[in-house]
Amino acid sequence: MNEQISEQQRFYEFDPFLLDAQERVLFREGEREPVDLTPKVFDILLELVQNSGRIVEKRELMEKVWPNTFVEEANLTQHVSTLRKKLAQHSDKQRFIMTVPGRGYRFVATVKELWDDEEVLSVHEKTIERIIIGDDTSAPKFLEERSRIVIPESRQREIAEVSTSRALTPTAAAQSNQKRQRILILAASVAALAIIAFVSYKLLSRGVGAPFEKTRLVKFTTTGKVSCAAISPDGKYVAYGVDDGGEGSIFVRQAIMTNDGVQLLPPSTFHYLEMAFSPDSNYLYYLRSTLNSPNMLYRIPALGGTAVKLAEDVDSPPGFSPDGKQIAYLRGYPDLNESSLIIANGDGSSERKLASLKEPRERFVLFATPSWSPDGKRIACPVEKTDDKGEYQELDEVSLEDGSFKSITTGRWQGVGRASWLADGQGLMMVAADEESSLSQIWYVAYPTGETRKVTNDLNDYSNLSVMADGRAMTVVQSDRQANIWIVPEMDTTRARQITNSNYDGVQGFSWTPDGRIIYSTSTGATENLRLSDADGAHQRQLTENTGFSRSAVVSPDGKTVVFVLLRNGEQHLWAMDADGSRLRQLTDGIRDTGPVFTADGQWVIYKSYAEGNPNLFKITLAGGQPIRLTDKISGSPAISPDGKLIACTYREEAIAPVKVALFSVDGGAPLKLLDVNPLPVRGLLRWTRDGQALTYINIRGGVSNIWLQPIDGGQPKPLTDFKQDRIFWFDLSPDGRTLAVARGRVLNDVVLINSVK
Repeated sequence: MNEQISEQQRFYEFDPFLLDAQERVLFREGEREPVDLTPKVFDILLELVQNSGRIVEKRELMEKVWPNTFVEEANLTQHVSTLRKKLAQHSDKQRFIMTVPGRGYRFVATVKELWDDEEVLSVHEKTIERIIIGDDTSAPKFLEERSRIVIPESRQREIAEVSTSRALTPTAAAQSNQKRQRILILAASVAALAIIAFVSYKLLSRGVGAPFEKTRLVKFTTTGKVSCAAISPDGKYVAYGVDDGGEGSIFVRQAIMTNDGVQLLPPSTFHYLEMAFSPDSNYLYYLRSTLNSPNMLYRIPALGGTAVKLAEDVDSPPGFSPDGKQIAYLRGYPDLNESSLIIANGDGSSERKLASLKEPRERFVLFATPSWSPDGKRIACPVEKTDDKGEYQELDEVSLEDGSFKSITTGRWQGVGRASWLADGQGLMMVAADEESSLSQIWYVAYPTGETRKVTNDLNDYSNLSVMADGRAMTVVQSDRQANIWIVPEMDTTRARQITNSNYDGVQGFSWTPDGRIIYSTSTGATENLRLSDADGAHQRQLTENTGFSRSAVVSPDGKTVVFVLLRNGEQHLWAMDADGSRLRQLTDGIRDTGPVFTADGQWVIYKSYAEGNPNLFKITLAGGQPIRLTDKISGSPAISPDGKLIACTYREEAIAPVKVALFSVDGGAPLKLLDVNPLPVRGLLRWTRDGQALTYINIRGGVSNIWLQPIDGGQPKPLTDFKQDRIFWFDLSPDGRTLAVARGRVLNDVVLINSVK
């Protein structure tokens, strides 16, 4: 039990903060709780503080914080920006971190190292003794408010050895001022609680580790074509759907990583969206979809047999009651602007609504499996909410007794996917994207506190989480999207050439400038920024500075102004800046503002925003002000004709009506013309041809994307490009209409098996 004191077991004081290096917490004077820092942000702070006064090179800092991992510099910049906000650093007030252009960062605040200060050790020891010995009612109030840890008397001696592994002599306490002493007492108290919790946990639980605190990750498939997956509760089998060339199939394999598998369902025109095993592992439930028809829930024996349809119009795989007799799933009602949590018998009979949410303020996140708690009293579901600050998601629990809601997670999440209760009911695993990343990672959520811990922290995207009944392993679908911008002269795909190399370029939008350059979105996983490039890929430079997720940029006809979508702090609005990246200013303040385009005269920006629960088109001047509503039906993805007179967009008269392409006057009003485009444009993207006689859009056939043309006179559509492989995520035509730019690449989806290692 007598261990050598770690080099990192020390305190650092810089006004008004105290940093505890061992417990990895930062305290601010006057606050009871530590400053909320993610692990990587804390690593950066610790490295800067320990090297205060000297320049820490960017490369050195990245190697320390992300060892043996490739991370772009923008990722570091974003984390430093977050750290500055947490420290509340302002240019006209106290500064902590100084940027040294072209090199790195310097911590410029005065730092005092306190480990050898005996006052800290004395306070630390006395606090431990007060808590261990027990029922002392004179303890500080903030300690009384914390969960008390009772240690058996027989174990106190062993614990004491940890807390007294170094001689302590109280000498210098009287010399400290009150402000510093308050911080030190708080820090020592929390550190003591952490030590006791750790030691008692180790002693009383006989070495059982926290769920997925240490993991081993193994790639279960390598085709890159997986659409969904699930592991059986007994851990014997993994089922997964495959989407290959537009055809879907389902396979089941033993989880011990053999190459042999059973094809439950052969390739067909159906697509398999989500799946889940029954609690006894004997049946596989799955969602099947076809074009222009509702999703259907089926059940099939896990090792093969006849599939049985259980329900129609189902928007999630089922979650199962602890006894396996009931299922819960989600259903959207677009005509009612409503989404509901449905309870039914295991065979799909006797449906009833447990709870419903009304858009646009609240809705269930469809296709995320509801998870029934082990005690059968509540169901966990992701919920999307909208308030005055914008849109966010959280994990909620719905009571089986009365259908009431209660938040499980804290804070505002960009996205929450599948969650799964662990067997002890004291926590859940979930896939989610927090405010610092647009990519979903795997998280552990403690219940009922809602405290979270990241299980994965990489540049992949995760979905379809499924956990074994005993919590020893789980499967997820790991997505790796690779895309770069290509130039296609005269629509001749044989002459196509790649001009970017960052592997996530243009996926979230790009646009030609009037002088023939391209401004595009790119990502490192931690942030998205806008870059400007010549059409041959030369002279690239970044325009935005890690202020959030910058997307869908468009340039004014005179080339002086850029308008783009900025997602930051849970809000999504249009922002404007000068073409050189200066004079950044907010343009709109609606709900989920997106899809900006300039009018031909450059005086207005037309965009999509939500009003009364539905997306509509609005226009606003570059000076801002009150936006003008152009449509009163479900509308989106606007495109302006070359003569500036018409708007083309996706359109629906009502939620249950089929989607069409509509032509409007640029001043709004009723549609002038409706076009049937089948299949619908991918992501709703539309672009006019130079002569204004046709619309272009992305079409996918056999898993390969190409650009198609639809005449506005209602003629037959035809392909413009002839790519033989890969996907197109975004496209735009050059100002002269002769050159096509596409964000093109692959999405590789594979099953990953993650084991919890003790």
